[in-house]
Amino acid sequence: TQGLSSRKSPTMPPEWPALRKTLSENASPLVKRLTLGIAAKFRDREAIEMLAQRVIDPSVSTDDRIHALNSLRDIRFEGLPDLTERTLNDPQMRQVTINVLADYMDSAVAHKLIDAMKSWSLDDRRLTIYSLTRRPS
Repeated sequence: TQGLSSRKSPTMPPEWPALRKTLSENASPLVKRLTLGIAAKFRDREAIEMLAQRVIDPSVSTDDRIHALNSLRDIRFEGLPDLTERTLNDPQMRQVTINVLADYMDSAVAHKLIDAMKSWSLDDRRLTIYSLTRRPS
């Protein structure tokens, strides 16, 4: 995926859907994870939906959920701020979610974080303030 990371929206090769299907059936969780990340870069709708489901599914491993969240952030998935309502309430996902949301230059997202942090631990509140203040003005 590093080769695609510098390209904003690479063109999906015509053979990609069949290749994604084959790779997704691989037994290796790493291959499946990387395949979804690449598919998201191609704006593969099915893959984006699968990543969104992974983010909010507490039965999915935290590592896979974080990877899915970061993959959606990387493509600037427009539904991400709404999707993260659930992950902000999940202590295992909260810190990565704070960092991902702080990257959005949207005052509504900043207000959402500020409102939500009132019930969080001191460390999570500090991270929120740091994350919001590190954004370019």
